Amino acid sequence: MLGPDLTDLRSGDLRKAIRKGDKLVEKIVEDAAEYTGIAVANLINILNPQTVVLGGGVIDALGDEMMAIIVETAEDYILSGTNKGVEIVASKAGDDAASSGARFWRAEP
Repeated sequence: MLGPDLTDLRSGDLRKAIRKGDKLVEKIVEDAAEYTGIAVANLINILNPQTVVLGGGVIDALGDEMMAIIVETAEDYILSGTNKGVEIVASKAGDDAASSGARFWRAEP
């Protein structure tokens, strides 16, 4: 779709490629979702949060393709006893998550 120059590649392009049946992009996104699931499990194992919220452009564009894989992989790697009641969800803030969160950040003197 984009040719050899991938400097303008965006997450929406990945979604389009998957929907057009691009197996390489599909495999890369699946692998990324699995690695993200492992990272989420590690976060849960270390910090034991009640909720993990994933966001940003990739999750916004590919949440349907990625979230089930992320949750399933995380559940496979979470230590028993630390997964009670933990919720893994996609943010609804999309690409605005960073700017929205920045409003609440106060640097301490």
